[in-house]
Amino acid sequence: MIHFSGVFVAFAGGFILLWLYGQDWFMNFSLAGVNMRDLFQMHTINLSVAVWVGFIALFGVATDDGVLMGTYIHHVFLEKDPQTRHAIREAVVTAGLKRVRPAAMTTATTLVALLPVLTSTGKGADIIVPMAIPTFDGMLIQSMTMFVVPVFQCWWREGLLKKEETTGQCLAQNRPVHKAARLVPVDLPVDDPRIFGRNDFPHGHHPTRTPITGLQP
Repeated sequence: MIHFSGVFVAFAGGFILLWLYGQDWFMNFSLAGVNMRDLFQMHTINLSVAVWVGFIALFGVATDDGVLMGTYIHHVFLEKDPQTRHAIREAVVTAGLKRVRPAAMTTATTLVALLPVLTSTGKGADIIVPMAIPTFDGMLIQSMTMFVVPVFQCWWREGLLKKEETTGQCLAQNRPVHKAARLVPVDLPVDDPRIFGRNDFPHGHHPTRTPITGLQP
């Protein structure tokens, strides 16, 4: 489930860009004599089948970064087997740093590939542009996944460690005390005080016992 945590961040980014497209102030400037709102055909975007298809595509791409980060963190934990909170955090940071570049490259290539789609004006652009909008900003915001997944991994594994420590303390407190065994000869009578203490049974009454056939603890 932790691997899919970046999907929620990505979906939030997709809805944010859909809202920004309908705001007149967003990207309302010119660059080299070209207005950015006109270049990207920014206007109010209604939820349609094309938009939801874009969210489906975003789900797949966003999950890839989460799995990329989470599986390597799991591999590092299997290799190092940290047993303290400091060791857990160190392992998460080590694994996360080694997967920042691959995750960033995945995001960058997706964003660059979607730029021509967002600026397209040909036939079918009215369908493909709304499809690309949530995917573009979702991937832009989804870059936070490289921080979200390690944080959740660290939080989860520290919780497991705390649970194990609590369970171990409870077992230690409830552990029966093993007293040293007291060995007595086998041929002593039942009422011999070396078998039963003098005060074990009041009024000198002792229970009926069968003869001892071995060393009695």
